Amino acid sequence: MECVLNQGIPGVKKSLLVEYGVRLVSYDLPGFGESDPHRGRNLSSSASDMINLAAAIGIDEKFWLLGYSTGSIHTWAGMKYFPEKIAGIINTVPIISIPVMQDCCSVGLVL
Repeated sequence: MECVLNQGIPGVKKSLLVEYGVRLVSYDLPGFGESDPHRGRNLSSSASDMINLAAAIGIDEKFWLLGYSTGSIHTWAGMKYFPEKIAGIINTVPIISIPVMQDCCSVGLVL
């Protein structure tokens, strides 16, 4: 299972990921953490970043997106703009609800 993550998830134990064969990748959104801000960013460009990162590290098959809090909007964007690349999403403590996003995305939340 491949999972590209757009924010760190507190309390995820490496041993658990290894046990289940999960490769977990995390990155800083532009302007957060140690990355430089980029003006004019939108959810489409955020989704493109996830797809490009996955390709750059050799993930060719569909993968999961995992969002925590404000990262949830970016997982929905990934699903909206690149449904052919995304196996599903998992959002924990999302700041946005499923009914708000139903018009935007054709696939529901995967648990």
